[in-house]
Amino acid sequence: MELLENQEIEEKNLLSIRKNVTQQEIEQVLTEMHSYIKESGAEIVGKTITATHGISSNKGYTILDLEILIPLDKEILTGNIYSFKKNFKITNAIKVTHKGNPALLDETCNELNQYIARNKLVPITVGYNMTLTADNKDKNNTEIEIYVGISPNIL
Repeated sequence: MELLENQEIEEKNLLSIRKNVTQQEIEQVLTEMHSYIKESGAEIVGKTITATHGISSNKGYTILDLEILIPLDKEILTGNIYSFKKNFKITNAIKVTHKGNPALLDETCNELNQYIARNKLVPITVGYNMTLTADNKDKNNTEIEIYVGISPNIL
C-alpha cells in the first residue's frame, strides 16, 4: 500500500449521479450513464470516480448510497436522473493506492483509516475511488487510488 499526504484530485465537466443501489445494480447504472453520454455527443476523458456515502440493508440486500462521477470533454444537458458538475476538486487529501484484487480493497481502506486515526487527522470527505487499471482476466492486476480530503486545521 502506497500512501501520500497533501495530494489533490481535480476534474472538470463531470456527469454525476448519486443513488441507492445494490452491488449487482452498479454495472447497469454505469452502462446507462455511458449510453447517455454517447447520446449527448460527449466523450469520456478521464477515469470514473466513485464514492460510497453510506451502507444500509433492506430485505437482506446491502444498499450502497453511491455517487458516480464521469469526466467528459464538454458540458452536457442533464435531466432529472443526472446532474452536471463543472468542477470537482479535493485538496489536502491523503491518497492511497490499492494494487491487487478489488475484493481486498476493504483492507486498504482499513489501513487508511488506521493511519488517519493514528496521526489524529480529521477527514472532511468520504473516500473517492478512481480505478486506474482493471483486468477482468486477472483481478490481481487492478490498481485503485483512494482520495480522502483532510482538514488543514490543527486542533
